[in-house]
Amino acid sequence: MLADLALVLLLAWLAGALAGRAGYPPVLGELAAGVVFGPPVLGWVGPSEALTVLATLGVVLLMLLAGIRADPRDIARHAASALLPALAGLALPMALGYFVVTVLGGTPEAGLMVGVILSVTALATVSRVLLDLDMLGSGLGQRLLCVSLLEVILVLVTFAVVNGAVGGGGEPLATVVLKAAGFLLGAAIAGLWVLPRLGAFLARIGLLRAPGGASFAVLVAVGFGAASGAAGLTFVPGAFLAGLFITPEVLDEQFEPAARSVRDVGLGVLTPVFFFAAGFAADLGVIVREPVLVVAIVAAGVGGKILAGVIGLLPTRASWREGAVLGMGMNGRGGIDVILAGAALAGGVITADLFTALVITTFAATLPVPILLQWGQGWIAPASPEASGA
Repeated sequence: MLADLALVLLLAWLAGALAGRAGYPPVLGELAAGVVFGPPVLGWVGPSEALTVLATLGVVLLMLLAGIRADPRDIARHAASALLPALAGLALPMALGYFVVTVLGGTPEAGLMVGVILSVTALATVSRVLLDLDMLGSGLGQRLLCVSLLEVILVLVTFAVVNGAVGGGGEPLATVVLKAAGFLLGAAIAGLWVLPRLGAFLARIGLLRAPGGASFAVLVAVGFGAASGAAGLTFVPGAFLAGLFITPEVLDEQFEPAARSVRDVGLGVLTPVFFFAAGFAADLGVIVREPVLVVAIVAAGVGGKILAGVIGLLPTRASWREGAVLGMGMNGRGGIDVILAGAALAGGVITADLFTALVITTFAATLPVPILLQWGQGWIAPASPEASGA
């Protein structure tokens, strides 16, 4: 078991580092390593209970970190200009994904789930690309970041509802909604009232001194994840909500040290295990068996995002070119989409073929993003001075 874990960590670390050196998110390298060195190709390492547990904890830490770094004040400040593109970025890929899957013989439940997953824009991927291209300070870059942040929340909420409806063992929709509402109400009470008081108490008795702050944050994320899982929403939205509620008011001076510890252990050790292991479920034979399905899902995901960017900026003074480039940037994936696809596969909502098509979409959509954004800057500059940062 330890030998397998050592091999997984080594291969994921090297593959992620190579992807990062090439200007892409490490998740793409980690996924590719899992496909190549796992059962789909070489079979050097395979699934195990230990890897599953570590991978699950890695997802919890990743979602916790995403919530910690998602400042609600930034969301509120930029929501007006980013809300319509974010809504379009959810609705259009979702509708196209549903259409493609059902037309090609899939179930409506699988179509809904594929559509939700195609709607993801990965905030971490977009941030990395914008940083590498020196576009973080541009008007386009700021808008793209806010759209990505809003879409994380919209997609997680939509996924929770859809998963509860189609993966909940045939429960009535009213029951699904009541359970979800009960969880959200309980989470809000715990996050806004209980956690600040509990954090202050633990600080007074010295339990939040490093590394206690990180231990407390992870414990809260695991607890929230267990509660959202019990409500039929999977553990993913719960862990993200925990991060939103783990604020400086809760951890005081231990907030930043705790966030750094979660980042280092999560991104450095456990999350790569998840993405590497996610590659085990890929079935590359689908490219030969169902080429139309693969191409159609990739087209639905990529085309839906570009169209969403154009439509989302129609009410503004921005040009259609800026909307198209915004949509190109919204195709940055790798992270939450793979997590949700893995949860949907484990829950039996989607098949291995659909999972593989979604993984292929992650690569096909993300790899051109840096090139397209760099080219798009020059393309929209004459028509939109704001987009170039002027």
